[in-house]
Amino acid sequence: MRTVLAGLDASRHTIIYLPNPMIGIRGLHEMIVATFGGQPDRSYSRLTAQASAMLAAERDERGKTPVLVIDFTDRPWSRTRRPASPRIGASQAV
Repeated sequence: MRTVLAGLDASRHTIIYLPNPMIGIRGLHEMIVATFGGQPDRSYSRLTAQASAMLAAERDERGKTPVLVIDFTDRPWSRTRRPASPRIGASQAV
């Protein structure tokens, strides 16, 4: 992930880093607003509109593409090996 992010042109992209994928949609909107320096609104409908407006402004006014990065590394479920099929590895503990 770091290699890909390092290869992005900072003048053309804005990174929105989400360290915890379990924060939900409201948390995602709050993170978007906070990334662009705003104060997240407490009303969910206004927060959604606020995040949408900030993303549009970043793209339309500044010419930058917002890039959402969700970090799934170092989470308990990311280290769990799951078989691709119920028959494959059925005898192995998951």
